[in-house]
Amino acid sequence: MTINHSRLFVSCPKSMEYLLEDEIKIIWDQRSKAGKADATWAYKTSPLGVSVECDQAFALTLCLWSRIANRVFYQLCETRCHSVEQLYDAVYSIDWLSHLGENAVIAVDFSGQSSFVRNTVFGTQKVKDAIVDHVRDKTGTRPSVNADNPDIRIRAHLRKGIVAIYIDMAGSSLHQRGYRSESGRAPMKENLAAGILQRCQFQQLLERCNQTGFAVVDPMCGSGTLLIEAALIACDRAPGLLRRNWGFQRWRQFDTGTWSTLVQDAESRFLIGKEKVTAGFYGYDVDRKVLASAKRNAERAGVDDLLHLVQRDIRKFKRPAKVTSALVVSNPPYGERLGALAELGELYGVLGNTVQSAFSAGEGDASNLGSRPQSRLAVFSSNPQLIKNLGIRVEKKYKFLNGTIPCELVVSSLSDANQLFQADNAFVRGANWRIANPERAAMFGNRLQKNRKSLAKWLKREGISCYRLYDSDMPEYAVAIDVYDSWYHVQEYVAPKTIDPQSARERFMEALAMVRDTFGVAPDRIVYKRRERQKGLNQYQKLEFDSERIEVSEYNARFYIKLGSYLDTGLFLDHRPIRKWLGQNSAQKRVLNLYCYTGSVSVYAALGGANEVVSVDMSNTYLNWAKDNFRLNRLSIDRHGFVRADCFQWLKQCKEKFDLVFLDPPTFSNSKRMAGNLDIQRDHVALINLCVRRLRPGGVLLFSNNLRKFKMDWQSLSGLLIDDISKQTIDPDFNRNNRVHHCWKITRPD
Repeated sequence: MTINHSRLFVSCPKSMEYLLEDEIKIIWDQRSKAGKADATWAYKTSPLGVSVECDQAFALTLCLWSRIANRVFYQLCETRCHSVEQLYDAVYSIDWLSHLGENAVIAVDFSGQSSFVRNTVFGTQKVKDAIVDHVRDKTGTRPSVNADNPDIRIRAHLRKGIVAIYIDMAGSSLHQRGYRSESGRAPMKENLAAGILQRCQFQQLLERCNQTGFAVVDPMCGSGTLLIEAALIACDRAPGLLRRNWGFQRWRQFDTGTWSTLVQDAESRFLIGKEKVTAGFYGYDVDRKVLASAKRNAERAGVDDLLHLVQRDIRKFKRPAKVTSALVVSNPPYGERLGALAELGELYGVLGNTVQSAFSAGEGDASNLGSRPQSRLAVFSSNPQLIKNLGIRVEKKYKFLNGTIPCELVVSSLSDANQLFQADNAFVRGANWRIANPERAAMFGNRLQKNRKSLAKWLKREGISCYRLYDSDMPEYAVAIDVYDSWYHVQEYVAPKTIDPQSARERFMEALAMVRDTFGVAPDRIVYKRRERQKGLNQYQKLEFDSERIEVSEYNARFYIKLGSYLDTGLFLDHRPIRKWLGQNSAQKRVLNLYCYTGSVSVYAALGGANEVVSVDMSNTYLNWAKDNFRLNRLSIDRHGFVRADCFQWLKQCKEKFDLVFLDPPTFSNSKRMAGNLDIQRDHVALINLCVRRLRPGGVLLFSNNLRKFKMDWQSLSGLLIDDISKQTIDPDFNRNNRVHHCWKITRPD
């Protein structure tokens, strides 16, 4: 007897339901093309899996071929249920003898609850009682119950007043392929590994590079699950071929002929598919014992001749010979079960560095694989911070659950464009902050202490807690170190091409270690980035890491800063004297702040008693940040103006007059919202003239910029009174660099 258009429910791990849906569609299409599928079918996807209406042949096909599913349930009934009696009657009414023999051994699994079923033990007992009573009433024989080794496993699910009764066709979870009788210390289930490969578009990669030179590489392969699953996919081997026990084998409606045909077809596809495999499969692990387990697992899976498994530490990883492009996929430890979190930061950093060095293929478009795809990296982890330590820009993120642990799969093409400096964007815990040269590092630590001591009296007198501590004072340590209350913000200047990158990185790690050790700072209070000279189109770039806001104080003002999101933090420390002057000279005046950034100057002016402060910037993000700074200082944003506009164009149209104007434009800007671009050297005369026209009689324009080689066009501005006040606007913490900014006080002759 066969099933004709019966309803199935195919379950899967949470967050993988749409992967399962895609897989079911592919399996159906394959059977349709082979002329082996019914002309009609239907499906519906939910967070727990996919409901399918199909024939028995397709149900058995799913059992044999699904790499994603947990179980395949054949539905016996679905009905409303609002009492214990209705639950019992619903189960009793099923014709159980058409499904199981009178001497069958059964097991019952129950899920769900309601007002009348408050725990699964009670629900299980009621369902079991109804089945036993039905069979005994019909035959006089009572079925046996064995939860561990039944002939038929029955599943009942109660939800929102509806009970559904199923036969479990799989019998046990389909992730148990049969090849893994041993694993590493933190095993990954086989269907999770298959889901990861599906998210990596592994099948598409195989189809596009059906030639030698492509490989799947796992630098930390453990018991080899990812590699074995990849090899099974490449060989077109059904994941259920190794299983010997199924939940449908003693089911009275089981079609043995259909199953035999499906198995024979799958075995034939495997033999043909394996002959066509051109991809390589390379696994490495430092643990000899776990690697031996991987080899035995591969032997049982029938793919051991395709896998190349080598004992090797990740630090010695190299691109396998003859491999031109690869999918590098790995599930490194992430601190839930293995290893201390503090020790894993360096491991992830090494993984990112070695893989990037081995497979980087220059810039390119990862979405266009072409005839020879770029190599890709896919890393599975539960710790987003560890992922950031890879130092590779993430292109895709996918959420998974590994058991009950929320995890992410991140996927990136291994191109130069995606390479980040290892410390670009992370609050790393300090595990890889090592001192390679103690004598050199001690000199750096002494310089930090000397700088702190020389600033101490001034800091105390002024009540300043945000300041620059160090700025490339020693050529060996090309970093800028800023202190924000209890936070240390370390920015590395990019070393010249003549400096060995590894040597530069070594010194940078020393600098971080000495900040930590000299001042007793917790590593999570040290934020570090890479700073490059901003040229041309290379302007502010948002970093991968998006930090939380931190509240800091300066004189009587408070500001929000973000140390991890942008290269600049939201508060230009070198402008402290300018902010102070504006605060002292804004009372009863109208103030205009152009290119206002996060509005710190506007806050000072408003706190200083300005009648109105107008802040103009093209970035909505910065304007909202400025408003938040106003609120933080209990200043009304309704009393003051916040204008989103291109300052250049806005000035051309503005008719208002101001007593004070602060102009601090970027060195260069080519925002899409601008009519053209801004070059401060080229455009400063026009900008200054536009600003001066907005001044009331006796009004003052403060013009500042940080272009080191800036030259004022005195001849074109000869009609104005211009006073260079740069030296007066540089505090002691910046006096080692008198070109950190330029500033002029500009007025009109009366």
